Amino acid sequence: METTDEELQKVAKADNKIYSKEQKEVWLGSLLKHARMKGYSEGWAKHKYKEKFGVWPNKIQNTHVSEIPKEISSWIVSQNIRWSKRKDVINA
Repeated sequence: METTDEELQKVAKADNKIYSKEQKEVWLGSLLKHARMKGYSEGWAKHKYKEKFGVWPNKIQNTHVSEIPKEISSWIVSQNIRWSKRKDVINA
């Protein structure tokens, strides 16, 4: 079953309401840490934040994290798999 972009945006907006400001700060800090570890730009982390929450992290300060929480690292892996499968479909 394929998920549409519209359905993903609805989920993202729902996540934006579920998570507290502090939790969003941890998400942003974790995404930025992952970006630094992989040599990605800060923009990569902000785009991933927008994918997750449906909004840009304009009012969110990043929180320094010593270790990326399992929930966030699992989400990043799932997004990488989703991107890879989408790429395979486009190239087929």
